[in-house]
Amino acid sequence: EKSVYIYDQLVEKAKYNIGGYKELCENLYGQYFYEDFLTFGKEEVFVDAGAFHGEDTIKFAKALGGAENLKRSYLFEPDEVNYGECAKELYKFFSINQLDFDNGMAECEKFTLLRSGLYDKPGRSSFASYSESSAISKVYGVENGGGISLVRLDDVIPEWEKVTYIKMDIEGSEIPALEGARNIITKHKPKLAICSYHMLDDLWNIPMKIHEICPDYKFYIRCHTPVLYDKVLYAVMD
Repeated sequence: EKSVYIYDQLVEKAKYNIGGYKELCENLYGQYFYEDFLTFGKEEVFVDAGAFHGEDTIKFAKALGGAENLKRSYLFEPDEVNYGECAKELYKFFSINQLDFDNGMAECEKFTLLRSGLYDKPGRSSFASYSESSAISKVYGVENGGGISLVRLDDVIPEWEKVTYIKMDIEGSEIPALEGARNIITKHKPKLAICSYHMLDDLWNIPMKIHEICPDYKFYIRCHTPVLYDKVLYAVMD
């Protein structure tokens, strides 16, 4: 019922261009891990799409009680500077000796970090690098910036790995990235936390895409800031 109310209010605000979400905001800046409808076990395999500096993987490990309780995290951060900072923070948190991460991948027992974007097909794309809001260029309607690799989540996660939770905050590429994770979502039915504010029609197109892939999900939506950002659609199994 709370989600129905929040959703109606978000649509109303979008329709009439009303700013400010303070009255809808709960769990301020506490997205992804602390809602009462989310349950976690001891074998969590996390996909951190839009990893930035790795803070969400680190928060998740802490929420589970410590680094030893996170089975594994697969992180995707195409921005070169953010990728380097992310690797350093992960090495520090997981107490890993400094490894080489200049080849576009950093890996150890607890995580795999790729300097790639998620999409519905592999390839390359021009890239607009704006630090915290870097994105595949065509999302912003431009074609400038350096090139990045694009991968499908279905192609890079080993078949034997059971993904339990997927978080996406990838600046408007969420829908093609979900399509690229179709097999994982259909097979494993992981919990999903998908940012739904980058494009106006994300409010309805993202839940419709998830429902089309797997109609068994139950949806929740929450606002985690009093401004435009961090509107998250959660999808969990009953």
